[in-house]
Amino acid sequence: GKVLRGEIINKRKDGSLYTEDETITPVRNESGEISHFIAIKQDVTERKRSEEALIAAHARYKSTLDHMLEGCQIISADGRYVYVNDVAANHGRLSKDEFIGKKMAELYPGIERTEMFSRIGDCIEHRASHRMENRFVYPDGSSAWFDLSIEPVPEGAFVLSIDVTEQKKMVEELKRHREQLEVMVGQRTSQLEEANRELEAFSYSV
Repeated sequence: GKVLRGEIINKRKDGSLYTEDETITPVRNESGEISHFIAIKQDVTERKRSEEALIAAHARYKSTLDHMLEGCQIISADGRYVYVNDVAANHGRLSKDEFIGKKMAELYPGIERTEMFSRIGDCIEHRASHRMENRFVYPDGSSAWFDLSIEPVPEGAFVLSIDVTEQKKMVEELKRHREQLEVMVGQRTSQLEEANRELEAFSYSV
């Protein structure tokens, strides 16, 4: 005596299977007994196939992001993390579960005043892409450098991050050595010039 609603697998006359969304309602006679049923059915086979294909595609794309060597994160229009892979979680020094559903400013107070936050906002609002190097400062005061690609996606913004901290350290180290070398060359040049002047004076005397 209850109304049945749901999807069932049915069989056509040719033996092929299809999915139908149906509502079956019992109809009672004057005595209150069920005399017959009214069924409203709709073939949803193609919709189910599309849904299954979408689920499979989503699983493939998530698996791809999960296994990338770069950090991948998706940030919603209201600034919440909706996806973070292991590499991005490692970059952020938190677990994946600590990210999901949280706003950026909740996890990293002060981030809303950074250029990176501004560019992510521009990406979400104006669908603009950005590429930048960013020095990220953690709550404990330490920092790391990341090469960021920020792209618009339907959910909000997709951020691809590569840790370039060691490269930046090498560049700074090379710069420091170059400066030291320039100082040494300048000192040596002064010494040679002084030696030349003394030699000229000695030759003049002779």
